[in-house]
Amino acid sequence: MVSSNRVDITATAAALRAEERNATAVTIEELTKTAAPDDAKWSASMSQALAAGGIVIQMDGSRSEADWPSIAWQLLAYVVITAAEVLVSITCLEFSYTQAPPAMKSFVMSLYLLSVAAGNTLTALVNRFTMDADGNSTLVGADYYWFFTKLMAVASVAFLIVGYLYKPRDYMQEETAKWPSSPGQEP
Repeated sequence: MVSSNRVDITATAAALRAEERNATAVTIEELTKTAAPDDAKWSASMSQALAAGGIVIQMDGSRSEADWPSIAWQLLAYVVITAAEVLVSITCLEFSYTQAPPAMKSFVMSLYLLSVAAGNTLTALVNRFTMDADGNSTLVGADYYWFFTKLMAVASVAFLIVGYLYKPRDYMQEETAKWPSSPGQEP
């Protein structure tokens, strides 16, 4: 399928059709009609079509088929994210409860939940404003994740500064009445 750095279109299309990847076969056949094989844009389009078909044509002419990963690979990531959210939520709500004066406990807890909503809104806005006219993200590949990594680093520095300057206070509520030990007893 590959000889002296050139793709044998007929053999490659036949291999794709044998693997029931007809859309990719049609795409590479159409590419041969639209541009010269020596064109850099043609080479990039051909590579993209072959990658989309899940076949890698190696320099020696052999091919290597891509295996589609199982959705089970996401299980560990979801377990870690869920555990992190549970631990962070409990910690933040406990901090809000112990550090807020009695008259403001609900308000301070609502500010924590508002900050979670603001974070989700920020992500949605970044996704919206980084789209080009075709609906593709301008933060391609790892750039998207590096953007949020840098944003998180800035937030971490701000957290360190606020944490250093913060003076803790405990506003624990006192028990005002004893609960009855059995039904019918007065406190």
